[in-house]
Amino acid sequence: MCAIDGSRQNAAKNLLLVEGTDFQQTNSWGRTLLQQARRLCGMGELAELLEDAENKAEAAKIEIASSNAEQGVEDMKARLEKLQTSENQRKQKQIQECEEQYKQKVDNEKKEHEEKVQKYLESMESEFRSKMLNIEQEKEEELSEITESAEFLAETEDIKEKIKKIQSKINEIISSPKKVPSAPECPVCTNEMLPPLKIFNCANGHAVCENCRTKLDSCPKCRENIVGRATELENFIQNVFEI
Repeated sequence: MCAIDGSRQNAAKNLLLVEGTDFQQTNSWGRTLLQQARRLCGMGELAELLEDAENKAEAAKIEIASSNAEQGVEDMKARLEKLQTSENQRKQKQIQECEEQYKQKVDNEKKEHEEKVQKYLESMESEFRSKMLNIEQEKEEELSEITESAEFLAETEDIKEKIKKIQSKINEIISSPKKVPSAPECPVCTNEMLPPLKIFNCANGHAVCENCRTKLDSCPKCRENIVGRATELENFIQNVFEI
């Protein structure tokens, strides 16, 4: 600007060759180099050179801008590709994590189901064993009751058979005119067992009176247990003696 204001064309021409010259700089009146050269007389050639230099500088700026734009596009493409790659990797990682989570969830549910099934089977097995044990105990109790009933029936039949024999002998005695029948005696107190005295007998048919029965734990003759009243014998004696 100083060279143009001083009308030093050669100096100004040399400055045009310097790289980086600012052609848009202004003076104190706000005029650019080209505007100031056109205003001054004798600066026509310099004005043309300035205009040509400005055009070249503008063209260079446009070329640089275009190059920068192309580079920017390439950079943008590279960034987009990088972002796309990063996004694909992120999505792939998410998919892999989701698959792993799903697999873990399936494994956990499968394990939980197996544990529930195992607990249910163990519970059923325990319940089955408990029921089988109860059934076995009930069977044993029923068998014991049946055995006791059978033994009692056998003893009862044996007593009835013995009573029949005694009754038969008594009938023989009664039917015989030579002998007068007498009531049976208690082997403990030796008293006759006449009604209304109650008579008890052991498993072998040995009889005792009710007064002595309370003092005995077993039969005084055979040591068998006293099983109950000899009601048949009581009825027989009552009929014989008509009491």
